[in-house]
Amino acid sequence: MGWRRAAGGVLVVVALMPSAVAAQDSAEVAEMYGKVERAHEAGSWKTARSSLLGMLEAYPQDAYLMARADELAEMLQTCTFESSYKVPDMQEFFAGQVKSFKDRSGEIEIRYSQDKGAEGSLDLPSRDFEFRGNRHQFRVPFTGPHQIEITGVMPAYGEMDRQPEIIACERAAGHVRFLFTWPTRKGPGKRVDIWSIGSVFVSSQGQEAKVEDSRKPGLKFSLMHGEKYDLKVSAKDSSVVATIHGIAFLSVDKPKGEYGKLKFGWCPNMEEVVIKGILDPDWIRQQLESHRAARWAQFQADYDVETELPAWLFDEPQEEDASEQQIPAWHAMQAAGPPDADPTQDDRNAWAPHDEQMPEPQWIELTYARPDHITAVQVFEVCSPGALAEVYSRDERGTLRLLWSGSSPETHEGPFEITFERTKYRVQSLKLVLDTQRVEGWNEIDAVKLTGEGGEQWAVAAKASSSFADR
Repeated sequence: MGWRRAAGGVLVVVALMPSAVAAQDSAEVAEMYGKVERAHEAGSWKTARSSLLGMLEAYPQDAYLMARADELAEMLQTCTFESSYKVPDMQEFFAGQVKSFKDRSGEIEIRYSQDKGAEGSLDLPSRDFEFRGNRHQFRVPFTGPHQIEITGVMPAYGEMDRQPEIIACERAAGHVRFLFTWPTRKGPGKRVDIWSIGSVFVSSQGQEAKVEDSRKPGLKFSLMHGEKYDLKVSAKDSSVVATIHGIAFLSVDKPKGEYGKLKFGWCPNMEEVVIKGILDPDWIRQQLESHRAARWAQFQADYDVETELPAWLFDEPQEEDASEQQIPAWHAMQAAGPPDADPTQDDRNAWAPHDEQMPEPQWIELTYARPDHITAVQVFEVCSPGALAEVYSRDERGTLRLLWSGSSPETHEGPFEITFERTKYRVQSLKLVLDTQRVEGWNEIDAVKLTGEGGEQWAVAAKASSSFADR
């Protein structure tokens, strides 16, 4: 029961209906919903999922939640997917063996090896290489230092009709090319001398900017038929270096910090190709996005979100009789929704503190359905206006900030409007503080309108430090 004055000073009794408890709970529901949204937006998928399901269990048949059934289903679906989704290992994107990969730098090492006991030259996978113009081109561009190392077995003299070729830093401006050359006519049993010739940044028109020759004394390497060779080209910050068996034969300059793709021509009897370097981050991102999109599409096809949600959430709200719909007079929830009280007199459709003159400041906090960046607040005071002393905003994370302080006008000429610059944060609720000692009479709040980027809103839930309905 709650006592309340009537005309002529007579005290009347107002029955607190069962919905009074629901009215008090509605603020808790809105607050809990806000916590779920914040966890969802922060990417705390497991926390958001468990909080969402716990909220539905704690507040069955709640109209506030039923009105947001679609949003809740969407959040649960996202949380379920994200909490179980695993970012793929880089091995998933390459046919070669990924020996190492560093997430932060994008540095990778990939190895392509001949099967043990296999005959013939190594067969490179088309998933990783494109074969164009008798050259194998690695599909992924590099944006940092990189290298390619090719090992194999020297062919018979009669099979040496071509020259191994490695091209680095290929891009629109040109590329660096190394030819690892050897004589094609040698008698049986003679050793073969290998050296390298490099050309710097051959332009897209095929014009060579510079040619360097390493055929100098002490810079040749002799191998016999059947012995293993090791050719490597390393693209550094401002140069490209060719080595044979770890010996640097030739280094040529290139524009600093410029990189591109790797490709190589005929290399006889290849046994292993090792590629190291910093991959293009845009390519990595595209692969991860494509992987996620494919897994998400499959998840949506297999997952039925309604099996995890209570059936009542999707029911139409049941019509209640008038006694069950009634919110107690002067309860905090009377300030939710648009104004419906007579501003010139004491009105049961507004919120009023426990007593007319309270020794401590009184407050009411109103929650809104959509968090928003706001620019204005309108306060509809009833009966004895002028007691409003402070207005605070609470963001989605629960942080309280002062929006305004002062004295509201002691007039009934309309709502008291407070304007300010657009908030940098999204406002979930407003807290109004009243100094009931400031103005004689009952200081009551009928409604509070919030204006922001999403338009105008009225509160959907409210709680207060006290109310006359509690007497």
